[in-house]
Amino acid sequence: MTGQCEKGWMTIEDRCSLFYREGVAKFIAFAYKNRIRNSQFCSCPCRHCHNRKSMIFALVRHDLLDYGMLDSYVFWSLHGEKSKPRSASASYVNQNNEADTVEEETVVEEVVEESRRDDRLNEFVDKKFGIFEGLNENVNAGDSEHPFQEPNVGEKYNKYQKLAEEKIYPTCENCATTLSVIVELHHVKKRFGWSANSVTYLLGLLRKWFPEGNTFPIKYPIMKEMLKDMGMKADNIHACINHCVLFLKDLKDEIECPSCGASRYKFRQGKDGVQRVTKESVLVLRHFPLPPRLKKYYTIPWISEDMTWHDCAEASSEYMRHPIDSTQWKKMKKKWLEFAKEA
Repeated sequence: MTGQCEKGWMTIEDRCSLFYREGVAKFIAFAYKNRIRNSQFCSCPCRHCHNRKSMIFALVRHDLLDYGMLDSYVFWSLHGEKSKPRSASASYVNQNNEADTVEEETVVEEVVEESRRDDRLNEFVDKKFGIFEGLNENVNAGDSEHPFQEPNVGEKYNKYQKLAEEKIYPTCENCATTLSVIVELHHVKKRFGWSANSVTYLLGLLRKWFPEGNTFPIKYPIMKEMLKDMGMKADNIHACINHCVLFLKDLKDEIECPSCGASRYKFRQGKDGVQRVTKESVLVLRHFPLPPRLKKYYTIPWISEDMTWHDCAEASSEYMRHPIDSTQWKKMKKKWLEFAKEA
């Protein structure tokens, strides 16, 4: 059990799949069997904790199902895995090159991690537009569109697949693509609070520094536009700075709060020293509508199956898994017919 272990499940992005869940269960069993001094804790190798936190086994399992396994953790040294025994001669030959070997393994892990990150980006594009293995293969066919799919899904899908495969410059030898670079730049901007003008200036420098034919956007608004269909769309609603009202419906054209009189927009001082009102709201509420997300769930086969399980599954007389296993569930469906139709 402490020898080589099956690790193919670690690269699976669908953490709801049976193969991935069974892999996590086997990993937890392996770690528990090889725990030190009967400890109830072990380090968590998920992508969030990076083996820096020690938790009980149940929480480690929960994190692995939530965040996924750390791709670079291919040798489970912190969880009891032992390397293959080497002969005395092999050990003698390698003892002087040990530092070089460790450095070489680290480089290989970095290349593998970079390659997997690029593959995950392609998978993310597929899943964003509801394209799954064995389903919706002809994304451009209008007749086969899912009733809940977004309009022009084929055009958008092809656009982002091209960005996910296009090298950032023609002679690029690593896995840096146009989409991966834009995503990472946008992440850095948000993490460190860069302004849009600073990103535009940086893009200008990158276009000048990198080889001719690079695909860096000219300015930040163009970069932002390229990602508009990849994220979770939100409605920006202007609000009063004192949380009195939302400027909606009858108040959508107001420039001051009807309750406290506070200005809806920010003021900015001009070159002549005069304060002028801008079109930038002092407070914005970002509303993420629920219907598009529910529709998205129903385009994913295994999630849509789970969301209708309570109506399709057979009731069990042996144990309680869900309210459908109780007699009260049937009574509710008979009494409230509209509730029964919602399934």
